[in-house]
Amino acid sequence: MRRFALIAMLGGLTLAQSAPLTSRYEAVMDTGTLNAATVSLAPCPSYLPNGMEIAFLPAYSNSSTAPTLSVCGTSGTITKLGGTALASSDYVAGTIAIVRYNLPSTRWELQNPQSASAGSGTVTSMSAGALSPLFTTSVATPSSTPALSFTLSSAAQNSVFAGPATGGAGAPSYQTAPTISAANMTNFPTLNQNTTGNAGTATALASSPTQCSGTGSVALGIATSGNANCGYPSHSYVQASLTGSNVTMTSTTGTFYDGPSTGSIAAGTWFVSGYVTLGKASATGQSLDQCKLWDGTTTFATAETSVNYVTSAAITYSVLSLNAVITESGTSTIKISCENSVASGIIYYQTPTSSLANASSISAVRIQ
Repeated sequence: MRRFALIAMLGGLTLAQSAPLTSRYEAVMDTGTLNAATVSLAPCPSYLPNGMEIAFLPAYSNSSTAPTLSVCGTSGTITKLGGTALASSDYVAGTIAIVRYNLPSTRWELQNPQSASAGSGTVTSMSAGALSPLFTTSVATPSSTPALSFTLSSAAQNSVFAGPATGGAGAPSYQTAPTISAANMTNFPTLNQNTTGNAGTATALASSPTQCSGTGSVALGIATSGNANCGYPSHSYVQASLTGSNVTMTSTTGTFYDGPSTGSIAAGTWFVSGYVTLGKASATGQSLDQCKLWDGTTTFATAETSVNYVTSAAITYSVLSLNAVITESGTSTIKISCENSVASGIIYYQTPTSSLANASSISAVRIQ
């Protein structure tokens, strides 16, 4: 085999002969047709050695999978990658194509195909690897379209996946859940309730606890089921009237005569309200009457009025009302007592003209 080299001389090409080696020429123009490239060398070698490499500038992009190349009259099919047929536009017009001659097969091997073939093959084995102890894996159709499946592994009851219980950092594993002590519960608020039992013995509350209904009905407590214990609050009530006879105030200012009284009431806060009907028993002129609501020691309310005696047939009288909210620390008696500035004042137990009962009365309602 002999080596040929192209030597540029004054813009032309001259073939020089040297030692036998693989030959390569500088790029030459393609003067052929579509899918049949033709190049000429000046001068043309007497034969094309195996492995001879040339570069040419295609006039056309190949559209055939088996285009040909004729060099100095010797033609061969252009292939790639050891005999693989070309793809369309594996060499492109205006882009240098490099070919190497395969003498035994009388073909040209394209060294720089524009669409390289990646070949083909099949998957013969597929594995997801070991994912224990969290998952088990399986592979379906491993040699065509592998499909991985992951299934959570079973774990013992009351176990957690965590790092080592002692020592330094390490690979996590399943282990028995630790007991949470009160000392470790630093992020929990303090519970100030007194409780008994535990979650296992707790009684479930009613899904829709009952509420109180009815005018005045209130919740007096909560049952273990969560339902309201409903009822009506108990209030003490006292009502008393002056009965039997009138009270005659024989003395003048400074002496109080007792009218209606509640009798003994228990300690607590009470709303007390009462009234007295006052008059005169003799023609002694005008009288100024004063009354007070009290417990014999503390006065809670006062009022006054003037009463004139006209004639025995035309009695003049007046009604005084008193009320107050009082608080007693122990049992006591609340009453209305009156005085007059002129003797012969009267506290009536029944109305003077029609003799109706309850002309002077007192009431007390415990509110707390």
